[in-house]
Amino acid sequence: MKVGDLVTLSEVAIGLAPLWKFRDRVRAGEVIGMVTGVREDSEALTHRYFKGAKYVVYWFDPKLQRRPLKRQAWMIDALWKRTDLKKYRPPKKK
Repeated sequence: MKVGDLVTLSEVAIGLAPLWKFRDRVRAGEVIGMVTGVREDSEALTHRYFKGAKYVVYWFDPKLQRRPLKRQAWMIDALWKRTDLKKYRPPKKK
């Protein structure tokens, strides 16, 4: 993914405890964001969570701007792994 891509949460992300309550909204296509930054690996940090690129996402929903979505509640910055995001596709019309 690159800066400017429209994204939503993947099934992996909505399976995480802090994000399960957004499951129905994600599947309905209501949770949309834009990648605004990419942070590369940090050599100093060796914990497995910090390996790989992390993405900074701006969520368009005003509720999510007031209280930003985070992968885990303990995180200071709302950074996302690649497996947590997928490119946004509008929902199919019925």
